[in-house]
Amino acid sequence: MATYCLGAEMTGLTDEEKLVLQDILTANGRSYSDPVYMADGVTVDMDASRRVVFKFRMKDSEMIDQMSAILEGQQED
Repeated sequence: MATYCLGAEMTGLTDEEKLVLQDILTANGRSYSDPVYMADGVTVDMDASRRVVFKFRMKDSEMIDQMSAILEGQQED
């Protein structure tokens, strides 16, 4: 999923911005490791379980500054 998001399909980012995100972004599929159950508490809701969690590996303040810079097109080093 991270490869998809940082690939050619993500047309709003420059190649340099994609490289920066590649260093700080992780994506984990959650369907098998953390399933969502139906109301009965036993049956796995496969549609609801198909999801991906994106995480950024940095401090909150760092993340806010970096994401703001990327969204504004002014990448910080």
